[in-house]
Amino acid sequence: IIMTSDNGPHDEGGQNPQFFRNYGPFDGIKQDAWEGGFRVPTIVRWPGHVPAGSVNDHPSQFHDWMATLAAIGGVRAPFRSDGVSLLPTLLNKGTQPDGRLYMEYSAKMSQSKKTTPGYKDFLPSRRNAVRGDEQMVYIGKYKGVRTNIQSHADLFEIYDTVKDPAERHDLKDTPEGKKMQPIMHDKTLRMRRIYDYTHPERGSFAQRPYDEEPVPALRKEEMPGKLVPLTAQSAQGIRRKDGSMKRVLYLNVPETGKYTFFMKTPAEKNARAFVRLHDMHLLDADYHYKPGTEVSSSMGERTTENDPARTGLKPVPLEKGWHPFIIETEGFSGLPLFFWQKEGGEKREIPSQSFRVAG
Repeated sequence: IIMTSDNGPHDEGGQNPQFFRNYGPFDGIKQDAWEGGFRVPTIVRWPGHVPAGSVNDHPSQFHDWMATLAAIGGVRAPFRSDGVSLLPTLLNKGTQPDGRLYMEYSAKMSQSKKTTPGYKDFLPSRRNAVRGDEQMVYIGKYKGVRTNIQSHADLFEIYDTVKDPAERHDLKDTPEGKKMQPIMHDKTLRMRRIYDYTHPERGSFAQRPYDEEPVPALRKEEMPGKLVPLTAQSAQGIRRKDGSMKRVLYLNVPETGKYTFFMKTPAEKNARAFVRLHDMHLLDADYHYKPGTEVSSSMGERTTENDPARTGLKPVPLEKGWHPFIIETEGFSGLPLFFWQKEGGEKREIPSQSFRVAG
């Protein structure tokens, strides 16, 4: 039995979070990027597995429960899942891998929720502060947070939420904070996808100040060492027990620009594939997919959020250089067909020489 919640307390419909002070020792409520806005308790009861009364402060997000429940059930989580299994934490066995902990939210469109409440429990600088575009990312023990973002150059406030869960001591001007700043700037662009859905009623409403920033290529210190040409042998990848394959390739983007990607699997029964670029979803030939058909890198395809006649309006901005290209496949051997189209150019098959593998 798992009991948790999706966000912190809210003040809607006459609710008063101050009555029980149910934002705890944190600042913020629902729609805030501070810990009070989204840090919630999780209670797990699993007799014979989770020791009664045990406590763990390892951070996670809802998508980790998909991976966790799949692991408990002995099946693979869907390719699209961003989560990591929490079994090492629950069972206190093994090493818990870091998950993808990221959030962005825009309060610009809200007529009544544009500012953080002015509760006396909150830091004076956060009382009635403009929320605007907000962003949060965890990397290791550090949390980066930005509010009322004006551009991608805006600095993150950086907190060690293990030692400082109430976020009272901003580390951005310390040596460790300065070291984390560029890492967080790169990481957020490599995790998120531009919202390119259009909807007959809701429209395209989630533009962010950093949408036009190119996704950073790997820095020199991030490169995996020697890269060797892609061959049938070097593209073998890792085969899982369920027969699916995972391959980590590296794509050489020849020049900085905006790219739309396309993918098609063989027309074999159950032939499916999924691609991430860095940590972002890039191509989904798994969810509601008919083998042998082509998909694009639009996040709106086959969802209820889009106008079917108007998807893929926003390509992915990429920086020149090498980018991890992680391919997961099942139901066929070999690689899918890949195409790309630079904005203003022609759609072309991605040549095999544009890919490398770690040697």
